[in-house]
Amino acid sequence: MVHFFFQYSVPPTIMPINLHKLPKEVILEVLRNVEFREIILYSLLSTNSKKNVTSLNYKAYTMKMSFASHSLTIRFIFVDPILNRLLKLEIPKDGLFIDKKLPEGVEMSGDGLIAVEFCSTGERKIGEVVEHFSRMFHCSERKQMDFHTNQKLFKPSQILQHFGNPSTLTIFGDDEVENSEILETFTRVDTLYLPRKDQDLQKILIRNFNCLDYGFLGPVPLSLEDLLCVNAKSFTAMEAQISQRDTNRFFKLWIAGSNSRLVHMEIQLWQQVLNPEVIIKGIPYVAIPEDVERVVESSAEVLKGQRIQGGFDIFRN
Repeated sequence: MVHFFFQYSVPPTIMPINLHKLPKEVILEVLRNVEFREIILYSLLSTNSKKNVTSLNYKAYTMKMSFASHSLTIRFIFVDPILNRLLKLEIPKDGLFIDKKLPEGVEMSGDGLIAVEFCSTGERKIGEVVEHFSRMFHCSERKQMDFHTNQKLFKPSQILQHFGNPSTLTIFGDDEVENSEILETFTRVDTLYLPRKDQDLQKILIRNFNCLDYGFLGPVPLSLEDLLCVNAKSFTAMEAQISQRDTNRFFKLWIAGSNSRLVHMEIQLWQQVLNPEVIIKGIPYVAIPEDVERVVESSAEVLKGQRIQGGFDIFRN
């Protein structure tokens, strides 16, 4: 006798579920277990969906906006590196990008713009899209702005009106007129990175930044008069073209009471061999052995908590 067995399976029935009819805790648990891209897409559906994603409490500690010639790239940087993503917003090429809608949506990818994916933004204006994500990731007040070369399309006054002042500003361009317009527009900046030399340097130095980094894209001229204009709490000059004698004179004036806000300064000399005898000549100091390690107590929060070894301790009056 021969037995025949027939086995078949019924295709599973997919039952759609209205997510918003579930209890909020269930909704949040579902969202915690989906991919980041799905969270982005879901947040754009409605006001309620945005509120649900906001309730996940995914906090970005900063929002970095980079203005280039024909694009605005926005990166939300999270404490958890797994969440780091890049949102690239396409803009119209007529320069009035903030007041235009985005029918083409937003491109989204991980680091390096790999596997760029399109998602609809519902024809929102670009300012609305930025506001959407910044509030959703709880970083409306923590903005970084980078201005690159040839960004003629971007009007600083429009950017200020729609996005406000950044906490950190970096200017890569070499057009001094354009740079001046940017600096005059954004007056409430905490940290400024200025990688190139600027003809109006002293006008910049007298502003009361918390941190000012100058000249990390090549040698930059720096004089004693420039140093005496520094009003930032922390000042760094990379590849500085300044004599060591002028540096010594500045230390003496600082000890006597100049630059009252300055608590941290770093100067890297351009193509010079450092001579400590010239730098500290005529200045009372305490030499610290190289094997002695200390923790910086306070230095405009730039070096606070860091461990340093050796060096010379100088005290101001």
